[in-house]
Amino acid sequence: MKLRLFSWLTVASFFIISANLSAQVPSSYQCTIRNDSLLDARNYEFDIYLQNTDAVNIFELATFQAGILVNSSIVNGGTITPAIVSGSSELVLVQRPTSISFASNCIRLAPRGGPGLGGGTIIPRTSPGIRVVRIRLTNTVDFGQARPDFAFNYTSTPYNTVVGAYDQTTALNVNITNPSFHSAASMFNPVLNGTLNLYNVTGGGATPAEVGLDGSQADGVRYILYNQIDDVITTEDGTGSAISFGNQTTGTYDVRAHRVATYMYSDMTGTAAVYSALIVTPTANPLTLCAGESTQLSAGASGGSGSYSYAWSSNPAGFTSALANPTASPTVSTTYTVVVNDGYSSEASGVSVTVNPLPAAAGTITGTTPVCQGQSGVAYSVPAISGAASYSWVYSG
Repeated sequence: MKLRLFSWLTVASFFIISANLSAQVPSSYQCTIRNDSLLDARNYEFDIYLQNTDAVNIFELATFQAGILVNSSIVNGGTITPAIVSGSSELVLVQRPTSISFASNCIRLAPRGGPGLGGGTIIPRTSPGIRVVRIRLTNTVDFGQARPDFAFNYTSTPYNTVVGAYDQTTALNVNITNPSFHSAASMFNPVLNGTLNLYNVTGGGATPAEVGLDGSQADGVRYILYNQIDDVITTEDGTGSAISFGNQTTGTYDVRAHRVATYMYSDMTGTAAVYSALIVTPTANPLTLCAGESTQLSAGASGGSGSYSYAWSSNPAGFTSALANPTASPTVSTTYTVVVNDGYSSEASGVSVTVNPLPAAAGTITGTTPVCQGQSGVAYSVPAISGAASYSWVYSG
């Protein structure tokens, strides 16, 4: 096969262009843009990674250059200056990028000269691969509210992307660039300096209780659940609708929104309190009494989160007391209800007291009169007395 050699204007080394690449170079790879982050309104960073996805052939990097198109809206009337983040490249020293520029809405990462077979970086198969470089874009004005929309460019205008690998047999630098192996899908690609909407914290109640938000944003926003002492409990990514953080235990919870690729945070509206369930056990002794008698009511509670307070009431007597052990003198049967509050929650329970009415006055005694001394078996009686359960006869004289 006859090979045609030519020099790339933007590449310091030669490439071999062949319809059938040597079996000694990788048949596939992945070049990805990922881990993008808005440091502040005018500084944006991202990584370029390279991974060998050929399970058989070694990928020894010969040279790498990138032309990355950006959405012109993020220029926003300012001037963008790109920079290579110091110490970010994981390539061997002689291959680490040193030159970068920005023109025609294109980031231009220039190549280093090929070090020769055996001197290049061996690109790993483990995802996400090896970091070629981390790039920072600095604008003289705010980026505004637009997505960066990065895309690799493969034409010489304004600047092309080229990946070269060493043929392990011939030691030649082979151009293996394939647009289908390049992607910016791993980046967050958020709306730079985009606003964060406010949503309401929902839920709460007796533990365990669900806590959530009544809405959320799906454009790269993560929601962080905190308890009352600012410990992070859990996080959930926005979905565009209401979200749940699941059941939570005792505490007061609030939520903060964070645009993942930016420095932006915003507190959501309101809080949700989760408290221990109370167990109220009211009693009355005795539970049955006569009208006018007094009985002492008592209430106990457990499982709460604070100091207990009590509020007794009855129906229909209208008795109220803030004491845990009030004394009542009901005149009719009634149910007393006690509400116990621990500062976080309240719970009500009731106790029934049966009040028996007092017996009616005794009627006229009837029987034989007079009687003789020593006479026995003489019967005396009174009419039935309403409300009497038993009768006691008393003689005097």
